Amino acid sequence: MDMREIIKSLQSHFTPSTNEAIGAFEQSLPRDTYQAFSLGEDPLTFVFSAYWTDDTLYESWTFKAESDLTVDFVRYEKAMMSGEMICPMEDQQ
Repeated sequence: MDMREIIKSLQSHFTPSTNEAIGAFEQSLPRDTYQAFSLGEDPLTFVFSAYWTDDTLYESWTFKAESDLTVDFVRYEKAMMSGEMICPMEDQQ
């Protein structure tokens, strides 16, 4: 499965306003940070964290989904581990 499809599947679990908040958080991050995603204590909790390049936490936000994220999140993790996360250059324009 294409990584864009996986991301769209994850986004489908959130309301439009929550997706906007996630996007705003992502856009607010300094360039010298990297992002990490995880599930919270329940399958409706999505944790979006940003770390400085020295691995210290910059900021972490928690978002509530409308439906269980587990299946799509596992697909996302598998894609990350297999290297499917890397998009072709033409997709990065």
